[in-house]
Amino acid sequence: MINPVLRRELKTKLRSWKAPTLLSVYLVILASFGGLIMAINELDVYTRGFDPRGALSIYALLAGCQLGLIILLVPALTSGTISGERERQTLDLLLVTKLSPFSIIIGKLMASISQIILLILASIPIFSIIFVFGGVS
Repeated sequence: MINPVLRRELKTKLRSWKAPTLLSVYLVILASFGGLIMAINELDVYTRGFDPRGALSIYALLAGCQLGLIILLVPALTSGTISGERERQTLDLLLVTKLSPFSIIIGKLMASISQIILLILASIPIFSIIFVFGGVS
């Protein structure tokens, strides 16, 4: 059985314009960073030839960029969930329900974590480009 707070949060977060915009901006930043790294690596190909171990360094740099973006986005997405309820004046209604405060917080946290997992899963095609060049097993 799914947490009712989680169900409501997923419906409202994913139906708003903020989720696709966040996903698009995240993927554009990650793809442009990956493209920049690959372009810098291609400049060395003309002088030394192709090195498959370079793909491993591209993968590590892209994973580091993704980690940095996730570290910046997680606090921004999770910090405003309970305070947003207070601003919309729906926190009192939420506290009056039969749900325990622990399940309310867990539902809000899982909704934020699911949005982060969506960002990570959406970046898989960008990472798969590196596998074309080899060097990553």
